[in-house]
Amino acid sequence: MSLSFTLLTIAEVLVGLFLIWGFWNEQKVVEFEDKIFAKLGITRRHKKTAKITQFTTNGTTPCNKHCI
Repeated sequence: MSLSFTLLTIAEVLVGLFLIWGFWNEQKVVEFEDKIFAKLGITRRHKKTAKITQFTTNGTTPCNKHCI
């Protein structure tokens, strides 16, 4: 076996293990992502929730206003 094949195999196994760990500890992963986004100044999640609250103010949605 060559060195590059060995390193590639080790990387693939580590990625697989990380995915399995991520599924089991999803909340920890989300908290980690939030910390990273906060340090980078990205407010992606808050923009999505702001749009949702904007559309649901006064109990109406855009579809309720314009749909028949």
